[in-house]
Amino acid sequence: MTTRAANRRCRFGLYLLVFAAFLTTSCEESFLPELEDFDPVLIVDGGITTLPGPYTVNLTRSSGILDSDQEAVEEAVVTIQAESGEQEVLVELEPGQYRTSPGGIQGAPGNRYKISIQLQDGRQYESDYQMMPEPVAIDSVGADLEYQYLSIEEPEVPGYQFHVTTEPAGQQENYLMWSLQATYKYQADFTINYLYAGGFQPYPDPTELQTCWRTDQINEVFTFNTAMLSQPVVEQLPLHFARADQRELSIRYSLLVRQFTLGAEAYTFWSNLQQQIENQESLYNSQPFQIRGNVYSITDPGETVLGFFMVAGQDERRVFIDHPSELELDFSYCSPDYMSLGLIGLIHPANWPIYVYEDEAGDRALANDECFDCRKLGGTTDRPGFWQD
Repeated sequence: MTTRAANRRCRFGLYLLVFAAFLTTSCEESFLPELEDFDPVLIVDGGITTLPGPYTVNLTRSSGILDSDQEAVEEAVVTIQAESGEQEVLVELEPGQYRTSPGGIQGAPGNRYKISIQLQDGRQYESDYQMMPEPVAIDSVGADLEYQYLSIEEPEVPGYQFHVTTEPAGQQENYLMWSLQATYKYQADFTINYLYAGGFQPYPDPTELQTCWRTDQINEVFTFNTAMLSQPVVEQLPLHFARADQRELSIRYSLLVRQFTLGAEAYTFWSNLQQQIENQESLYNSQPFQIRGNVYSITDPGETVLGFFMVAGQDERRVFIDHPSELELDFSYCSPDYMSLGLIGLIHPANWPIYVYEDEAGDRALANDECFDCRKLGGTTDRPGFWQD
């Protein structure tokens, strides 16, 4: 049995939310059922690993089937405890986001850990102690340029197929999961040559807002069990397919691969979730929130709690790739608006300053802000510390 043949994929709309209904839009008429007497559900998302922290635990409460109905659970007391007695109370940095301190508690293989939560109203939750597995190390992460069939409308899409190979594990059966984070460099289409604020003023640094970096969590999770392999080595397991015809791969792209070695309970949770989402055919068929995690209520044993406190060995690897030179693609989506420049004096001062572009011929034009300011597309002009050009 090869690793590639055994590959399983899990695509879902919110990373680790599992935890909420996944709704998409299409050409069909949308249908949102009216649900009455929906009981809010606590959602726990976080864990501890063998890599140094800080570790983050997110607490939210689901008050409906839409993502916008998620509410942060504030002012809780969140504690990560080791069975040996070591423990740390996490600090709430943002509403519902709790974090350990740098240099604080760290997971060690062979030790057992759990989470304890106390809400403002006195309700208490915890997980059972879980054994920290010895991490399986990553040997390599690679990427192959290929064309993939995505749909009838997109039968041959160029892109990079990423894959991972592990080092040999110390035991035959290993439960693995991978999560991915992408960072990419991109540019706005136009430089800012002038600002208009009742008059035209030359912009001192025309390329100041043109280049950005953006980081996104990839909404896919990949799981694998080495038990059926002749040797406990994962070889070129397919991971994310990054399309080369979109802005993400217009200049340079980096993928951070996090590999988690899990216990059997955690692996079962993610495998069940994967199967449920892959087989989901309708809003009422195999809803993801039917899968229980490992956190339960001490105050009310019958209360539903979602999410999973993960105790895992961890290794990670970052790779960089450039836009494939053999693909000649145009990533521009902005067109200079020369006609509107003559009407710029009619724009209300509340909308000043206005960015103005000047082409090679010296003609000026207007465009939407995102055509000048790359930050409008979700990125930042701050170059990441890990970035390699």
